[in-house]
Amino acid sequence: MKILLISPLPPPSGGIASWTERYLESKQAKTNDVRIVNTAVIGGRVYQFSRKKIKDEFIRTKNILKILKKELKQNKPEIVHLNTSCSRLGLIRDYLCAKMIKKSRSKLIIHCRCDVAHMVRGRIAEIFYNKLVKLSDGVISLNSRSQQYTLKKCGRESTIIPNFLPGDVLKNVSLCSKNYKSIKKCLYVGHITKAKGCDTIINIAKLLPHITFTMVGLVCDEIKQLKKPDNITIIGEVSNKKVIEYMRQSDLFVFPTLSEGFPNVVIEAMACGLPIIATGVGAIPDIIEDKGGIIVNIGNVNGFVGAINILNKDRSLRFQMSKWNLQKVNKFYTQRVVMNKLFDKYRKILSEG
Repeated sequence: MKILLISPLPPPSGGIASWTERYLESKQAKTNDVRIVNTAVIGGRVYQFSRKKIKDEFIRTKNILKILKKELKQNKPEIVHLNTSCSRLGLIRDYLCAKMIKKSRSKLIIHCRCDVAHMVRGRIAEIFYNKLVKLSDGVISLNSRSQQYTLKKCGRESTIIPNFLPGDVLKNVSLCSKNYKSIKKCLYVGHITKAKGCDTIINIAKLLPHITFTMVGLVCDEIKQLKKPDNITIIGEVSNKKVIEYMRQSDLFVFPTLSEGFPNVVIEAMACGLPIIATGVGAIPDIIEDKGGIIVNIGNVNGFVGAINILNKDRSLRFQMSKWNLQKVNKFYTQRVVMNKLFDKYRKILSEG
């Protein structure tokens, strides 16, 4: 197949960009003709959490459309896979891309890399999301909430295809090496912002001084300015290999994010045998169900403290969660399983003419 992927590459790392790298490294991508239009952010947003600048976004959109036009004309892809973050400006840009793609007669798949119900808010966003979906030949969602929103608001069915892990993450994980006597080390991985609930982690740590809370990821100024207790350690941004090391050395993964599509870090933590305590946003309830961890309401510090205390007292429950998480990752979130499902979707759309 001739495939054109419209998606960001690092920098910055994480999120959709990490998925893009893993996609390109997969066996399925390497055995097909895959080209990419890089939609990564530019300007001040690359290395810091800054507001969108209209000038930068205009230049970015212009460059994306220019490269897309060239790819469609010269390489004539059979199918175009467009990853959308579902932001308001992003939806407008993605709609312009979709219009160009449909004129070229390539098949178009829209992959919603977000919690659609949370992100698509306001009349403008709703209008352009609806237009984008209607132009597509297929829609992929990351979670059931997004799937339900697209069906209700746009009248279109979508296929849930989760994120996946590269094979090396699943190697050499031993439950026996975990500290099941008590919880001593809690870990968070992701952008260290209030939007990810990192201020909640700081408040949790104040109430549990006997537990160490480590946060790994790019740190924003709003968190740097907050007063932190001594049991908070902020590492900053590290390689994925180092992230996995931190996970394997921890006892529990805490993820109090306010919004999410499908967080890779949660399935990475599961693959490392960690029970999960997280907010019930995006795909998180679909991922951990009621067996891999505990769901807590957004911003509920006492709820997180209570959940940690429950798991701290119940060694057997922590072991069962760890075992279940490893089994689920191996069954549903490996690169082979997910990429086969995605390429089956491509073939189905192409066969429909």
